[in-house]
Amino acid sequence: MKGRNALSLLEVLIALAIASLAILTMVGVFAGGLQLLTAGKELAVSTGVGRELMEQMKLLPFAEIAEGTFDGGLPTPPVANFPPSPYPTREVSGMRYTYRVIVSVVRPNLKSITTEVLWRNSKKTILQTYVVNGG
Repeated sequence: MKGRNALSLLEVLIALAIASLAILTMVGVFAGGLQLLTAGKELAVSTGVGRELMEQMKLLPFAEIAEGTFDGGLPTPPVANFPPSPYPTREVSGMRYTYRVIVSVVRPNLKSITTEVLWRNSKKTILQTYVVNGG
């Protein structure tokens, strides 16, 4: 019996099947990673634009921070220039972020400000802070 120097067709097909399975798995992992990267970027941007609006509101005098719900997705006008710019929306890198601001009085000298940043019709980031009269 002579020594074998070549592979049979069956061995080649099995090797190709195993290599194909490994490549498909790597492509799936890569695609999932890209989706997570995009979602992380959008979340970071939404947090940044939300914080920017929160800082603008914190700079206002206490009396100018109006109580109520201000939804940037609805035609509700601001009250006496509240919420400040960039309300009601902000566009960053082609993505539109819409604000919803909820202000409630906790105590006579304490207000709660909740800012929701919405994008892609179902994604949302919620930020909350408190402002004190004279603080």
